Amino acid sequence: MPKFNKKQLAMIALILDDEEKNCNRTKKNWVRKMFTERKFVGEFHTLFKELEDEEIYFYKYLRMSQSQFYVLLTKIQPKIQKQNTTFREAISPKEKLMVCLRFLATGDSFQTISFSYRLGHSTVHYIVKEVCKAIVDELLAEVMPQPKEKDWEKISDDFWKMWNFHNCLGALDGKHVDIFCSSEQWFPIF
Repeated sequence: MPKFNKKQLAMIALILDDEEKNCNRTKKNWVRKMFTERKFVGEFHTLFKELEDEEIYFYKYLRMSQSQFYVLLTKIQPKIQKQNTTFREAISPKEKLMVCLRFLATGDSFQTISFSYRLGHSTVHYIVKEVCKAIVDELLAEVMPQPKEKDWEKISDDFWKMWNFHNCLGALDGKHVDIFCSSEQWFPIF
């Protein structure tokens, strides 16, 4: 390992410091210009106020009524609320919920939602993940409570009485499910 004297070390430090400053000059913004104009041209800031005046279009756009939207927002808001900093303003829980619901309602790509709402692609990805997790954490027990043994027995009895299906604990309706036979077939195929 080479030995440097104090003068040589000071010169190396100055050169490295100067290079670091030059590298920082090329990075001007954290966010692309088109995304900085989010509050003027993004869908949330331009469309949401109009949708609130038109219940039918609100429902068509987000696939839920305004009352359902605000009940859901109230339940998950503490989990998705972030603090503003001196560097940037946090995305509001209302905007996050709208982004997530629009993604779920349309099946559009994160990139398409990103352009519509003037948010970064990775930001949209993070928002959808965060909001979906908050919804599951808050509503899972309410919407899909864990059945008790007596509940399973009642379900089985109801299937037996109504459909003559013994030991049946549930059914899917309106959902196509692909069923593949395992490689170890235990029944004959005709």
